Amino acid sequence: MNDIEGFDVRVTAASFYNNIYGENNKLNRQLFDVNKQISSGLKIQYSHENPGIFIDTLRLDNEIATLNQTKSSAQNAYKLSTQTDTAVGEIVKTLESMKVKMINAANDSQSDASLQAIAKELRGIQNHLKSLANTSINGQYIFSGTSTGTKPIDASGNYQGNDKDIYAFLGSGIQQKYNITGAQLFLGQESNVQRTITSNVGQLSVKDLYPDIMQDPSIPRSLGKEVYISGANTMRDLMGDNDTSPTNDTAKTAFFYLQGTRSDGTSFKSKIAMNMTDTVDDLMNKIALAYDINQLNPSANNVRVTMNPHGQIEIIDSQRGSSKLDFHMVGAIDFDPAGGDTADVTDIDSLKIGTTDFLTAAITAPGLFLKEFIKSGNNYATGNAIAGGGLPAGGVVINGQDIGAVAVLAGDSDYALLDAINAKSKFTGVIATHDLAGQIVLNSNTGQDIVVSGTDNGVISGLSNNTYNLGSLQYDRILFKSDGPKLVSNVAQIVKSDNSYATQSTLLTAVGSGVSLNGSVIKLQGNDVNGKAFDLEINLLTAGSTVTINNAQGVAAGTFNLEDASGNATAADSVTYRQLMDVLNMATTNKLPVALSSLTYTQAINDANALGSVNIDQTGHIAFFDKFRPTTSASIAMYDNTSNMYTAAANVVSTGSAMIFNANNALTIGDPNNDFFTQIENMIKSVEQGKKRPNGIDSLDPRNIGVQNSIHMLDLLTEHVSRKQTEAGSYSQVLDLTVSRSDLLIVNTKTLRSDVIDTDIAEATLKMQQLSLNYQALLSNISKVSKLSLVNYL
Repeated sequence: MNDIEGFDVRVTAASFYNNIYGENNKLNRQLFDVNKQISSGLKIQYSHENPGIFIDTLRLDNEIATLNQTKSSAQNAYKLSTQTDTAVGEIVKTLESMKVKMINAANDSQSDASLQAIAKELRGIQNHLKSLANTSINGQYIFSGTSTGTKPIDASGNYQGNDKDIYAFLGSGIQQKYNITGAQLFLGQESNVQRTITSNVGQLSVKDLYPDIMQDPSIPRSLGKEVYISGANTMRDLMGDNDTSPTNDTAKTAFFYLQGTRSDGTSFKSKIAMNMTDTVDDLMNKIALAYDINQLNPSANNVRVTMNPHGQIEIIDSQRGSSKLDFHMVGAIDFDPAGGDTADVTDIDSLKIGTTDFLTAAITAPGLFLKEFIKSGNNYATGNAIAGGGLPAGGVVINGQDIGAVAVLAGDSDYALLDAINAKSKFTGVIATHDLAGQIVLNSNTGQDIVVSGTDNGVISGLSNNTYNLGSLQYDRILFKSDGPKLVSNVAQIVKSDNSYATQSTLLTAVGSGVSLNGSVIKLQGNDVNGKAFDLEINLLTAGSTVTINNAQGVAAGTFNLEDASGNATAADSVTYRQLMDVLNMATTNKLPVALSSLTYTQAINDANALGSVNIDQTGHIAFFDKFRPTTSASIAMYDNTSNMYTAAANVVSTGSAMIFNANNALTIGDPNNDFFTQIENMIKSVEQGKKRPNGIDSLDPRNIGVQNSIHMLDLLTEHVSRKQTEAGSYSQVLDLTVSRSDLLIVNTKTLRSDVIDTDIAEATLKMQQLSLNYQALLSNISKVSKLSLVNYL
């Protein structure tokens, strides 16, 4: 019995000592952990200590880093955005200041000296606007898009940056735009603006100008007065009459040759016939009807056509956000219809025999009278082939410049004279080309009237001192504007689907009238860089487009394919502007392919690019640049080969030109698309030239819109810039809120992280005290147990 009891005691003691040892280690470990938490301030230091806390801490650390990055990105973006807001706001204030000065300039009481003083102030404002446009922060230009190292506006007001937006990182998958590009600010468009265009020749009542002819012979002509035509006036008032009776004009018909482009980009033409008793409002209504694509049941609601108080036709597009609306018109009436009505033609070139001088057509030599509505300074005179052996020195003098002796070889026709005229173009300001009838056409580069004189000029029909300025007859068959080494078109190429500007990769069919260009022929005429004439036809065909080279007599002398990248003839609706411009550059530099091979075609393009370049600018205008001459000798006319034809019956609307590149068209006084510095320049010029309103009769800049229209355009420009300021302000607000939100989230996330990983010192201290008491109790127990002896049980 005693042996068994002794065994139990020994087992119990061993087990107790093992427990004591385990508890001691456990308490020591817990005390160590708590002490480490207190000293480090962290619940764990290694992932194995608590994987859950470690994972949560990593997640929260990542969120804090992301929030800090977001905050930093938003702060940097906010600086640029607020600077953009400030700069755009300053531009708005400057434009408002400019408007005040423009209104002062519109005051009829201003003298020429006062206008010039105002113009100088406006030039200062223009320079300030350019300075604002070139605002930079730390060497980075704020209006250059992503090309922040590029100065956005050059000395000429051209935009040099790109149209790419800059974004700030505001979190996973979240970006915020914070810049306004110069393309948006200076070249952007407004979808709520209606395009408005105007003619530039004010129409006067002929009846009031010549009362002795149209009212009563007893009324002296000196009592005649200038009264602008209104909608209530009749065709007799507008076109004139050769007698005093308003009731005997049933045999007379006034014809108006109309061409234009609708809001959807489709072109049209119409020969409008009007009775002498019809009103101007009747004419305006017929013009409006032509702008409806549904000619089976046309409505006049697509545009609003009116005669403004200054006798000029204004057309407002009913569709907002379209920049395609266009207009051209010329009127004709025959005051001697006995031999047939010469005003009723199918080829508008047939009207060249007419005159714009009413007294000549109605009284002196009764015949064809022409009424001009739009003049662009593209004056010209026509002439036939030189007779005999040519001309002596002094035979033809243009604008005071002797063309010199011109020898004519057999079969050379008048090309020797054409070349001789072009050789002196830099002195005369005149370039000679041929029209579709094979006649010489003298084109003024300066917009000044062309004066032809000389001892033998009479051998060339039409080249004389009294050559009539009939540039108003032409719609799109006019030369590109010459500007030093450049030749620039004046019709922006607008994509029909979205009203954007065409680029070199844009298909012609995306801009052209109708759904397909198959069968269309684009005529290229002019002089190359050496002053030699060229005559090409681009035949757009679905089976493969070709280019025909005509010789000096206008006869086809060769054909080559309009090739694509693979060397194949390109289908009509696949031709791009780049391909068109390549052909134009080859013609203008006289580097046309000499054989039908892809290698030759490519080589011709490369050779042409070495001498000149043809590109389409940011506002959709095609421009040629002569790389070797400060003033190019080249000239370019590019147009639809049916532009001059009116084959449909009177008052029937038919399809117009398939493509329009350059035109004697209506002036733009309001448009969804903006060209900021070009518009500002034209506004200032209107003040410098003292033009209150458009005046096509003035040979100096006949296409200037005048001060009054400039004020309207300035209002549209200011509204556009103000919207961009609002946009920039919204970006700043978003970024400012993002910074505040990031600060708050960072604090909250750090608090949450602290709850997860940081040691609660009070709790840890209490726990350490508790563990210390437990440890002391354990030590006390160990001490008592160690004093026990087996002797006590004996």
